Amino acid sequence: PRSTLFPYTTLFRSIFGLPVLEELDLGGCRSFTDAGVIGFLNNTGSTLRKLDLNSGNISLSGIESLTTSLPLLEQVNLSGCKNMTEANLLAFLGKIGGSLRIIDLSRTGVSLSDIESSPVQLPVLEQVYLSYCHSLTNAGVIGVLKRTGGNLRILHLNNTDVSLCGNESLTKSFSLLEELNLSRCKNITEAGIFGLLNKTGGALRILNLNNTSISLSDIGSMTLSLHLLAKLNLSECKNLTEAGFTGLLNKTGGNLKIINLSNTNVALSEIESLASSFHKLQQLNLSHCKNLTESGTIGFLNKTGGALRILNLSNSELALSSAESLTTSFPALEKFELTGCKNTTEAGLVAFLERTSGKLIVQGRWQLQSPETDRKSVV
Repeated sequence: PRSTLFPYTTLFRSIFGLPVLEELDLGGCRSFTDAGVIGFLNNTGSTLRKLDLNSGNISLSGIESLTTSLPLLEQVNLSGCKNMTEANLLAFLGKIGGSLRIIDLSRTGVSLSDIESSPVQLPVLEQVYLSYCHSLTNAGVIGVLKRTGGNLRILHLNNTDVSLCGNESLTKSFSLLEELNLSRCKNITEAGIFGLLNKTGGALRILNLNNTSISLSDIGSMTLSLHLLAKLNLSECKNLTEAGFTGLLNKTGGNLKIINLSNTNVALSEIESLASSFHKLQQLNLSHCKNLTESGTIGFLNKTGGALRILNLSNSELALSSAESLTTSFPALEKFELTGCKNTTEAGLVAFLERTSGKLIVQGRWQLQSPETDRKSVV
């Protein structure tokens, strides 16, 4: 309905000039033309703060006919604008004042390789979304980062082909960066990741390295501590090493709440080298970790506190035969996933359940007869 009604609303409003329009949402309106959008911006641009053109057919051709500046524009969403050219994008960004805080270019064909030769500056930029930009280049990413100030908080580069090589040319730091998404960046390098992380401050809270080729074997080259890190995703990192994983955890503080290691080859065999405890950990996903050892898993669980709510061990080879050696309890545990754990013993499960509360739901395939488990909900 929006894609059919909005053109009429726009036409009606444009007649009156809309001198104080602050938000314009044309997302999904595929019938709009470049001339129409630019004409509308010429009537409204001086007060506009938010512009959403996502998934439209525009290319921004004719952007030179935009005669008004956009001095207050703070948010721009051009995601899914597959017809947009690099030259037109940079010309458009050149029309924006220094107020842009959020830009979404995900699922576009831009490489941003020409940004170095453009006058574009993004001094207060806080959020950058470049997900699924398959033409994106390292030079383009570095060029964007060079043009930001010290306010960058969110950077999404997931599902791109960047390696982040060359970031040593970055002379500025990103001390406010809170979220970094590099998921499924198949070409990402250890040097690229650690080089960028070393330029951030201690504010990083979310780090997503899902399905990358990293091993973290060079973790010693990371000089930064991640004391505020709350969410860590290393799922499907098939090259992840024990030393790399424990080394990264030793650089975090006690604020981790979510750890996802599913579909990795870790055994947790070096868990005793962990100097940190994770008393705030709420979710731990070790599903499809076929190499998990009993001692490693129990040792890791002993380093958690009473905040753990979700534990997923599904499709692992664990028997839980060492559950009696658990020195911690799990009063907050709500969900315990054991589907596909064919080696898990009844005795091991009972020993684990004795350390939980009556709120727990166990997902698996057992019919427990032990009276100790009468208060549990076993599905």
